[in-house]
Amino acid sequence: MSAVGGWSDLTDESKKSELLAYVTNDFNMRSNSLYHSKAIRVLEARKQVVAGFKYRLKLEMAATECKKNVAHPNLESCELLNQPTQTVTFEVWEKPGGQSREITKFEVHLSSDNQTQSN
Repeated sequence: MSAVGGWSDLTDESKKSELLAYVTNDFNMRSNSLYHSKAIRVLEARKQVVAGFKYRLKLEMAATECKKNVAHPNLESCELLNQPTQTVTFEVWEKPGGQSREITKFEVHLSSDNQTQSN
């Protein structure tokens, strides 16, 4: 168990899935790509107790063949494009009671040149 305010592993699979859907949707809204991206691997999932909860997800993201101009309710059925992946770190703050959340950190590590973009 971690100290109060320290980071610990996020082991709640339901919460992890919920956050994964939330950040994937946000990533696709921010992206200029014509194609939807999806997480292909969770590299890190952590939580921190603050005034509410802070979550950190580090994901390997990949572009899919599913275009953004067409609705795709399930990105899992979208095949991957043959493009480099990106490592993306999100920090999400969730207010006490889980009534609202916001992304407080968004960082993309481009695998081809190891540059970092932050928003």
